[in-house]
Amino acid sequence: MQAMKLRILLTSVLFSSLLSVNAESFRVAKTIPADLSSPSSSITVKSGIGDAVSVTLPKDLTYVTGLEFKIKIPDVIAGYRNSVAYSFYHRVTPSPSEKIVDYKGEQFYFDSLPGALSQTVYVPLTDASPLKDNPYTKIIRSVPDITDGKIMLRFQLVMKGVSEDLYSSQFEITVRPILLDKGRVKISVTVPPELRDKPYSIYIDDKLSSQTPKELFSTGEHHLSIVSDAFRNEVRTFRIEQAKTSTVSVTLRDIAPSVKFVCPETARILFDQKPVANPKEELTVTPGEHSVKFIIGDYEIIRTVFAENGRSYSINLNIDAQITESE
Repeated sequence: MQAMKLRILLTSVLFSSLLSVNAESFRVAKTIPADLSSPSSSITVKSGIGDAVSVTLPKDLTYVTGLEFKIKIPDVIAGYRNSVAYSFYHRVTPSPSEKIVDYKGEQFYFDSLPGALSQTVYVPLTDASPLKDNPYTKIIRSVPDITDGKIMLRFQLVMKGVSEDLYSSQFEITVRPILLDKGRVKISVTVPPELRDKPYSIYIDDKLSSQTPKELFSTGEHHLSIVSDAFRNEVRTFRIEQAKTSTVSVTLRDIAPSVKFVCPETARILFDQKPVANPKEELTVTPGEHSVKFIIGDYEIIRTVFAENGRSYSINLNIDAQITESE
């Protein structure tokens, strides 16, 4: 008889909640705030029967696709299966506060707690939520209105004749955001002052990148290439971490060929018969054939190099001493 009354009571409450499309008035014993300050944060609070937990969402919801509520159920409540129901509300007024007990809000989900020591509930925040069915969790299918950045969870007693211990029992609720398995990349490109008006294209994973702030990439390794007729092609590999922005810095180089020298400090260098003032600095040259002369005392070495656009050349002067042995 008691089980039948319970089913009738639950059915009545659920039916009335489904029929109501307008805000309903309700009173709570206490309002417990749960402020999720950032997408990577979680918070644990305690609530009793008749209380409500007001969850404030992070301001940046770029990567947040839903919320996970882990509810630890006290032994005494688990012993009275379906004795306590929980409801989720959105569009709650006035704005929830610890000083307020009377509210109006729209209920978007209602269920009873099982005869178990825990219950996990997933609340999607977008239509594209990747949440999938799981035998150990409840997945709410309706997406709440989060315009005001808040969701309320309320606990109600729905069974008569229960132990007095239920009224003093406390639930432990841990709320954490569910994040997309994606991130962003910020590409910082440095261009030589004399070539600032020259165009270039950025490709990520062989696709032309718009480089918009909203562009998201899956976590893992990605490939970057910068292509231009005025600069040398640059290739980089970078990693995307979940809900984070990776930074890739690239300095573009003139497409003109360059030459660097490796030689003793006492050596003089003539490039196309002109002295090289600072041999330690890379020298930008024109495409074509060039002559290089190294002078150490009375000793000279002359070489020819044919330079092509987009290429770098290293010219090394090696002075060796050979030892021979004879009888």
